Amino acid sequence: MGAKETVSVPVQVEQHIRELTKPLRDELRKITKRREQLKLEDQELRAGEKRIEQVLRQLDPASFVAKKNGKVSSTHVGSPETAERKRENIRAYLEQNRDYYEENGIIAAKLYREMKEDGIEPIASPSVVLEAIRELHSNGVLRADKKVKGGAMLYQFVGSNDGKA
Repeated sequence: MGAKETVSVPVQVEQHIRELTKPLRDELRKITKRREQLKLEDQELRAGEKRIEQVLRQLDPASFVAKKNGKVSSTHVGSPETAERKRENIRAYLEQNRDYYEENGIIAAKLYREMKEDGIEPIASPSVVLEAIRELHSNGVLRADKKVKGGAMLYQFVGSNDGKA
C-alpha cells in the first residue's frame, strides 16, 4: 500500500470541509472587520455630534432644539408656549389622578417622577413641577398640609377629605 492510502477517511472529510468553508471564514472575517470600522466611525461621529451640541447650547441656547429618543421635538425648549403647556399638563395630570392624590397627597418630586414614568410630554423639570404646585397653592387650589421626611411639602387639594380629624 502507498502513503496516500494511509490517510483515514475522517481526516479526508475534515480537509474537504475546511476547503469548502474557507471562503465563508474569509467572508466572515471581512464582515467582522467592516463592522469594527463602522463601530469606530459611529463612535467618532457621536463624539463630534455631542461636542457640537455642547457648543450650540453655550453659544445660542434659545435656538437649540431638544431631542428625545433620536427625534427632534417641534416645540422650542424655552418658549412661553411650551412652559404654559407644561403647567397645563401638570394641572391636567393632577385632575386625571385626583383620587390617588387626594388619598396620598402631592409631593412635587414624586409627581415629577410619576409624570416622567407615564411619558407626559413636554417633560417638565422638577423645578417646573414644584413651581406649578406652588402656583396652584397660591391660587387656592392646593393647600400645604405638612412637611414630610426630607423637608418636602406635602400638598392636598383644597376641600379634599384626607381622613384626618
